[in-house]
Amino acid sequence: MSLDMQRIAVRERGTLDLFDLATKVLRRHAATIAAAFLIGTIPTIAWNYVLYTAFPRVFTDESGGPQLYPRLLLFLLEYPLATAPLTLCLGQLLFQNRVDAGRAIRDYFGSLPQMALFQAFVRALLLIIPVTWIILFAIWPYMNEVILLERNPTFKRRKSPGLTAQKRISALHKGMTGDLFLRWLLSIGLYAALLASFCCSLWGLKGMFFNAWDWNEEILQGFFLEIAFWLTTGFACIVRYLSYLDLRTRREGWETEILLRSEGARLLNTLN
Repeated sequence: MSLDMQRIAVRERGTLDLFDLATKVLRRHAATIAAAFLIGTIPTIAWNYVLYTAFPRVFTDESGGPQLYPRLLLFLLEYPLATAPLTLCLGQLLFQNRVDAGRAIRDYFGSLPQMALFQAFVRALLLIIPVTWIILFAIWPYMNEVILLERNPTFKRRKSPGLTAQKRISALHKGMTGDLFLRWLLSIGLYAALLASFCCSLWGLKGMFFNAWDWNEEILQGFFLEIAFWLTTGFACIVRYLSYLDLRTRREGWETEILLRSEGARLLNTLN
């Protein structure tokens, strides 16, 4: 890993710039990103199908159509764990061309206890009341990146002077609530447009391949909407990772830190 050879330039960016960069990252690393995305989402979609079948009264209304609100809650609870492989993949692609699968697997399983604590237990509590959703999406939106990529300990250790995961999450987001909230609002509109685009594209493909142009609400709200949600989530994960880099650059001068560390490493190699 070479710190002075970033595959994604670390610098401050606006919200629209982040979305534009996300499309470029997706295009350049399409195969790797698709593989990491499918590793996380295919088991999740299969598990959801089991839940929909086992509990039809919860996830299906009287007419046989999908109950959107319970499915949305399930989706919001699942997507941090489902996108964890993709986040780990993006973390490696910042400084190298290839993803070290062994390292990604070790990091994934090493992060599971914190993911269970913060992204399952705490997240489930915050999802109970819709008004507390703002904590997840506008106050602490980068918990996944901190847990998976920074690997802070869960509890304070006597021999380790570093921050715990909870304190690191709070420190990274502290004082940025207004900016993060405005970015979240703008992102919601862009993601909604992307979701609608995916739904229309799937409906168009259905019409072209099966010559069936009817607007079947059960199919569109169930199967198509599920796929569109996860495709939008995959792109949103890339944007979220880039936004995390942007926040670290704004708050901590990460661009300068990487430059100094790379120069120090180059000087050390020269002396040796």
